[in-house]
Amino acid sequence: MEEVQQLLFSYPKMVNVFCGHYHVDKILCLNNLVVHITPSVYFQIDWRVPGFRIDHKRPAYRIIELLNGDGLRSSVVYV
Repeated sequence: MEEVQQLLFSYPKMVNVFCGHYHVDKILCLNNLVVHITPSVYFQIDWRVPGFRIDHKRPAYRIIELLNGDGLRSSVVYV
């Protein structure tokens, strides 16, 4: 993991990493990495409390749009 992370850190531009699901919509930034965590299609976890608690049961999915040039737009849709 550390080898991959160091390789991504050495890239001269921003790197977007999309992963899921982790039952929560969250974006984490570290150096040039932007990690987009995608919510679940079943239930979402309340990340604000220690331990485990269901926040809500609205399914969700992520839309990723590649824009002209180097940009992208990402949004999460709750059903």
